Amino acid sequence: FLGASPGKMLLGLKIGTGKGEIADTRIYFNRYLAKNSASLLMVLAKTTKISVFGDFGNVMGMVIFLGYLMTLLPHRQGIHDMIAGTAVYRKKDLDNDSIQKKRHKKDIYGG
Repeated sequence: FLGASPGKMLLGLKIGTGKGEIADTRIYFNRYLAKNSASLLMVLAKTTKISVFGDFGNVMGMVIFLGYLMTLLPHRQGIHDMIAGTAVYRKKDLDNDSIQKKRHKKDIYGG
């Protein structure tokens, strides 16, 4: 995992931890599972022929869709990011650790 989809790469964005650190593969995988849980449940329903997985997949799809609207709020995190403990940053900010430095200064100086 590179920490960004092709679209995010074009826009100069990258996935990091909620603390502004570069994430590892486990965190990217957890974000993928949270973001695509509805699709994964639908596939599970089709392969096992257990319809309750499909019903649950529909509900999860609505929850995740509404969770995308949360990116319009000031903290700009979708529900899948909150579940996985991730956030989307500008690549230059994440790679330069400037987010961590800004937060560290804020914690020390209260500013």
